[in-house]
Amino acid sequence: MPTRRNSLYQRSSFQGLAILEGDRSLTSSDSTTGETSTTKRLSAIKEKNNRRRRTSSLAQNHQIRDIIAKTVEELSRKGNGVSTTPQSSAEDVLKKVLSNVKESGCSAERIFGLLGSHNKLDNANGEDDEYDPDLISKDSFISGLQQLSKGIHEWDDDELENVVKHFDVNGDGFVSLSEFQHYCYYDVPSVAWRAERQRLENTANGKTTEEESEVGFNLKDIMYSPGAEVHKSSKLFWKIGLSVGIILRYCVDLDIITLQIYDVSTNEDYKTLYVLRKHCVIDQEKLEEASELAVQTSNEKTADGRDLIRKETQWKFISNYLLARLHIAKDENDESGYTPSLIKLHGDTFASLAVEKPANLSAPTKRQPKSSADGKSLDQEFRRRVQSFQRASRSARTSRQSAQELTNLITSALDEIKLEDEKR
Repeated sequence: MPTRRNSLYQRSSFQGLAILEGDRSLTSSDSTTGETSTTKRLSAIKEKNNRRRRTSSLAQNHQIRDIIAKTVEELSRKGNGVSTTPQSSAEDVLKKVLSNVKESGCSAERIFGLLGSHNKLDNANGEDDEYDPDLISKDSFISGLQQLSKGIHEWDDDELENVVKHFDVNGDGFVSLSEFQHYCYYDVPSVAWRAERQRLENTANGKTTEEESEVGFNLKDIMYSPGAEVHKSSKLFWKIGLSVGIILRYCVDLDIITLQIYDVSTNEDYKTLYVLRKHCVIDQEKLEEASELAVQTSNEKTADGRDLIRKETQWKFISNYLLARLHIAKDENDESGYTPSLIKLHGDTFASLAVEKPANLSAPTKRQPKSSADGKSLDQEFRRRVQSFQRASRSARTSRQSAQELTNLITSALDEIKLEDEKR
């Protein structure tokens, strides 16, 4: 009886399914040849798979090497200032520069001075004999930073614009010493900067433990500049024959307005007054109307320009609020002979508008007195104008239109005084 043909199916780990037919009355030599052929085939498949694995591994290695090479090249280009550094990286470079300079042993004031020359603050009358030693312009600060960074990093315009924002906190175009100190003491991860801050705190704590001003400032805080000039005006006290100029400076960190008051004729400083800005009560509806009117009449096209006009209008309102309450009285005990103060008007609810100077706020730079000859000449001219104004005002009071005439006289006198100030 013939033997039934059967097939043997054997799975190979490399080939898949190999079919080996058997039971064909194979001789021993045929069987050996078949096994050898199968073994060779399996070996060839295994070698092929190994080559594929090696090829894939080499390809991955090449990709990794390419990525590393590109990364190194990019980092090198960034280090040489060829490409734009992200803001976070730019700030890291800034901190490195400030740390390196500090390790040379310079104080914060010295480094601040190296960053740029002090800027004279041109006032509304075009005078250039005033400057604040605790302020430098943004452009001067940028120039100084580029000098200090030589050999470390080459800044581009976008990077510089980003890093300066860390210092010009109030956006007035100036960097103050207090803003610079605050950033270095609290944001730069340097042992030298932390040590200087600790010394300042220890010195302050050594002088007093609980000493604070009535507005809540502590001596352990760093010193702040009174800020840049935000508004300038004048006021005539014709009854006592005195005209004073008033410069307003604002410290955004402490919310303090500094009123620097001086004699227009002699440039002599009177007592400086300090006010919390939040205590100045302004009619917001009228302020918004005046701001929009000022913007519309200016024909300013840029958003920054319109914002600047709104800020100027706001400070004009605050100035008018303070000038309405500014009073000057003769004081024999004061060296200048006069003492300014802020008085209450009808409807005011504050106990006292002026506050004590905060212990951590620097006083404004004193003005340079004019020569005695110039002062005498200007004083005579001013007194002549005051006498003329007094005669005209008495005449106006006897007229049926005294109120309107008196208003016109006051406006005319103030305009003449301001005009003379501008000429000088």
